[in-house]
Amino acid sequence: MSFPNVQVGVLPSTEIWAFREHLLRLDRTSRHARFGWAADDNGIQAHCLRVAADASVIVVKVDGVVRGGLEIWPSGNGSAEIVFAVENEWRNQGLASGLITAAISEAKKRTLQCLEIELDDADPTAKHLIEKFGGLQHGPDGARGKIAA
Repeated sequence: MSFPNVQVGVLPSTEIWAFREHLLRLDRTSRHARFGWAADDNGIQAHCLRVAADASVIVVKVDGVVRGGLEIWPSGNGSAEIVFAVENEWRNQGLASGLITAAISEAKKRTLQCLEIELDDADPTAKHLIEKFGGLQHGPDGARGKIAA
């Protein structure tokens, strides 16, 4: 990341509103990629309430504004599911790599062994990113990424 004012880290639950604002800025296609459906504003609000209670959020802020976020959902077996999104105009600039690097660090602090992510076979950028950090596994339900913590 070559931006002058970039911060990556765990978002305090008291600032979940900043993550919500990021998700609300996602366009319809990005919302569909992130949620598996084109979530409307009310769906994003409800999702953020659940995130605040059950998950950890790592964000990347550019000039103090959340431009990307990664959720860590512990699965209880030493691994966690991750999902992330970066706003369109901020993609391909290293923000997602920063999110995943921070997620690996957070997973180590929580003694998790593995971060897993479900991937869309039609998204070569995400597949390349996950290969960079751990590797892809192909199964009957499509591609999945596994990143060792």
